[in-house]
Amino acid sequence: MKKENCRLFDEKLTNHVKAALKQNAEMTAGNIYYHPREGGVLAKCIDISCKKPLHDAGNTHPASSSPEKWLEAYLIRKAKANHWILDLDGHEFQFLYSQLQFRGTESDKPRPLDLLLFERDTACLIVMELKVNRALTTAKRELCYYCKRLNDSMIQADLKEIFRLEKNIRGVKGFIVWPKKKRQDIKHENNYGPLGVFEYTPWLDSKVLNSTLKVKFDLCIPATKWRGCFCDLNHS
Repeated sequence: MKKENCRLFDEKLTNHVKAALKQNAEMTAGNIYYHPREGGVLAKCIDISCKKPLHDAGNTHPASSSPEKWLEAYLIRKAKANHWILDLDGHEFQFLYSQLQFRGTESDKPRPLDLLLFERDTACLIVMELKVNRALTTAKRELCYYCKRLNDSMIQADLKEIFRLEKNIRGVKGFIVWPKKKRQDIKHENNYGPLGVFEYTPWLDSKVLNSTLKVKFDLCIPATKWRGCFCDLNHS
């Protein structure tokens, strides 16, 4: 049996994260987000008028982009404009990382977590799974995996030190962020277990994709702390 690799940050990645934090703090305006990776710090485009957001800002021929990248770029840009505090429907989260890579073992293919945040009021890590469709089963599976991994004391100690969090981490919460339907259909809160849900008004069909675009996010279901696997919850 392969031994699970619990640590997310080696010395090299830790140094890249700290360098990116410094660069992001110094550049408070503009369309660049400095993203730390295992290979170094990459300047990414967060211009939501760009046809392929989150591409390497130095690459004039970016690769293809998924619709989730629009949502991710918008939220990163929103946090950057507010001193790296993401405000969704009056709830404030400190931005930590996008696309943090998780592996079960060194040889496993990485699983990227969309957004990792910190809620100062509750001292909880916040995991956000971004969706452009309402795929509940997939979202629960992903959030269950990330919440379980982040509930590890060694990982939490690393995150507190690297991001200089003011409080000890007291738990993990997971949120689904997905589009609102014309007809409200969140009726069976039990199907979501501890997960919270933010809904937004879809904007991908908007003809105005620029810095003036404002997307409204509504908290439909609050999250509670992760206490164990919830993947087997009824999802009908």
